[in-house]
Amino acid sequence: LDTVNLVSVVDVDDNIGRPVADRYRTRFHCDPDEAFKDPGVDVVTICTPTVTHAELATRAIESGKHVLVEKPMTNTIEEARALIDLAKKHSVTLAVGFVERFNPAVQTAIRMIGEGRIGDIILVHTKRVSRWPQRIGDVGVIKDLAIHDIDIVNALFGEEAETVFCTAGNIQHTFEDYANIMMCYSGNRGAFIETNWLTPRKIRTLTITGTEGIINIEYINQTISVENQEQIQQP
Repeated sequence: LDTVNLVSVVDVDDNIGRPVADRYRTRFHCDPDEAFKDPGVDVVTICTPTVTHAELATRAIESGKHVLVEKPMTNTIEEARALIDLAKKHSVTLAVGFVERFNPAVQTAIRMIGEGRIGDIILVHTKRVSRWPQRIGDVGVIKDLAIHDIDIVNALFGEEAETVFCTAGNIQHTFEDYANIMMCYSGNRGAFIETNWLTPRKIRTLTITGTEGIINIEYINQTISVENQEQIQQP
């Protein structure tokens, strides 16, 4: 980002963190508090295991820093609410890394829905599957992958689900590595989220069905198509 200067890199493993800091010609710390207390730091981005998010974000906020924390925001709802209250108390911005909100295809779809291109949204289907990532060990596939789609679906419908049904299980992972989620919204609207770490190749798709047409999104290559009774368009 042109408007941002990287001040320091922090990692508990010197062998991992220091080469990154050297590559970007910036400072390196093993102790995050050294960065949190640095007056030259305005914003902290936390990309650590989920179970550490609440503690690290708390220390950063109490040091007066704005915080971008990777999803899932925290390990529990209680921790998340406590962080929100703390950020308000210290008048800092607390944001969560829901990057799919900024995917150009998603933003285009939301604009088209607002223009009435497919009528009223009735159904949404998402598929976010891939092989098991070695780096994920403290959460399951719902918190790691499906959380993106839950966020997007809520944004599309403009509200949170009234009822949620889910089946999930694990084959290779300590936590769940596959799940099917059905979310029910007001007005008999609904969404189905399919997610797993069992599929040989990565698939990231979103289908939005309205009363007058369908929007299909490929997250990975950021393409979109709009289909109605007369034609299929690719903006």
